[in-house]
Amino acid sequence: MMEPWLQSKGLNDADQVLAYFAVSKLGEPPVDGKTDTNPEGLTAAYGKWASAIATRLHAGGLSCKVLDKEAFQK
Repeated sequence: MMEPWLQSKGLNDADQVLAYFAVSKLGEPPVDGKTDTNPEGLTAAYGKWASAIATRLHAGGLSCKVLDKEAFQK
């Protein structure tokens, strides 16, 4: 759904993150988006800064896969 909008703004190559975690309330630790089907977690990033984003999320105890654009879009 976002592809047409990103293209209309000239952001075809913008880095993206699909975040699957939640914070229930202020001060609570985040809950990661790990499931029985995807025990490695669902959060993913791609682009120039994907590794930096993943490093920050990992430091906070959250999962994040670094993917290329094609794998991310699937």
